[in-house]
Amino acid sequence: MLLGFKTKLKLNNQQRTEMAKHAGVSLDRDWNAAINLSRWSHHQDKACG
Repeated sequence: MLLGFKTKLKLNNQQRTEMAKHAGVSLDRDWNAAINLSRWSHHQDKACG
């Protein structure tokens, strides 16, 4: 059964830097979304009672 593929990229320094920038932005956006969802959920719990 095939579950997935592993791929290794051979990046130069400039490409590695750009990939790291994009990964950092994605992580920040996901982290902020999780925090906002947590705050919203906590607020809803307090409002209900």
